[in-house]
Amino acid sequence: MTTATFATLPTLADIRAGKAELTVSNGKGEHVTFRITAPSKTTARDGRTIDRETNVRFVSVMTGSEDAGSYSYVGMLDTTKGIKPTKGSKLPLSDRRVAAVAWVIRQVASAATIPAGYSLAHAGKCLCCGRKLTNPDSIESGIGPECRKKENQSKSSHGLAFDDNEAEALNAIAEAELDNR
Repeated sequence: MTTATFATLPTLADIRAGKAELTVSNGKGEHVTFRITAPSKTTARDGRTIDRETNVRFVSVMTGSEDAGSYSYVGMLDTTKGIKPTKGSKLPLSDRRVAAVAWVIRQVASAATIPAGYSLAHAGKCLCCGRKLTNPDSIESGIGPECRKKENQSKSSHGLAFDDNEAEALNAIAEAELDNR
């Protein structure tokens, strides 16, 4: 997998854009690769139609070799509570890879900096649409020029927080997404 390190830490809006594939490294040869994806347009078990514009985001961690590209579903992203496991979660929150992803999300959500020796890189693809990045500015930011233009035009913010009353509905959405894979 080709990776490119960010010149500056991406924003929460960047990583929740729908096609984020990121690798965090601690400088000691250890790294974790993960994805944060939006649901494809689908129908949840309760009959509701959901699409990429919803606040739902799924977190998966690479558990196989890079060549195989196999990922295991972890849960849903909630920026106020972190990663929220669902019935379909394959890894516990206590797994070191999941803990690393949760740490990255907290760093990005709080606009903190990554400590010296650590790095966060993207897979050389746009965080929004997944296309290969070729422009140096786009490689640095992780977002292609067309998606950046759309992002700048759309000033509406889609928060990721959900309260406990919505948890059951979001679990149904996550289960529907897993059933469609």
